[in-house]
Amino acid sequence: MSDVSGETPRQGRGWGKVILFGEHSVVYGRSAIAATMDRGVVARAEDAGERDVLAIRPWDVRITLGDATHPDLEQAFSAALAVTGAGAPIACDA
Repeated sequence: MSDVSGETPRQGRGWGKVILFGEHSVVYGRSAIAATMDRGVVARAEDAGERDVLAIRPWDVRITLGDATHPDLEQAFSAALAVTGAGAPIACDA
């Protein structure tokens, strides 16, 4: 699959974990029991066709710079653009 620009979308996968016992004990140098989960999430980013837009399709959310509706997401999006130097629009399917 390709995005609207004809390029292959950027894709990543994150795995899950579960902490069975001792989640907060590790802060104090104690042991914990954790396990991986075979479930995770795959996210794909592609050109959204507009500048300075983050579209999260599964949530039906569109974030633009200065968006007061979703201030936390707008702040994270703004920081990501600043770090990457990108001004390109991003659409995410997760």
